[in-house]
Amino acid sequence: MEELHEDQKAVLQSKIASNQIILERLDGNELGNVTSILSQTKSLSLVDCSVYYFSSKLKATLLTGDSALRKFAENKKLEVRGILWIFDEFQAKGLVNGTMLAEKLQFLTTINTRLPKTECEKRIELWK
Repeated sequence: MEELHEDQKAVLQSKIASNQIILERLDGNELGNVTSILSQTKSLSLVDCSVYYFSSKLKATLLTGDSALRKFAENKKLEVRGILWIFDEFQAKGLVNGTMLAEKLQFLTTINTRLPKTECEKRIELWK
């Protein structure tokens, strides 16, 4: 949670308290599994390896914007999604109107230069 702002931490804590989000904890054996994954790659952090481990264990889609983690997980045949998928899901399910999606994605491109520029531009133009 060190990567979150204080207001984000508060929201997350309330979701945890109401069991809307469940925290997974590593036991000794699982920590060994995570460190084993860590030893397989120089490009992933311990946190990245634990995220991969739990996604794999739970047979869950891995949500990441980290290209090294994405490549590692895809090579292990794990389903991986990124931020543009979230935007697409919001649009497909009608959760957020197109204008707002375009505005938010436009803003996101100003603070995250790693996003695929062409794909972002296509969506922004479509949703305007």
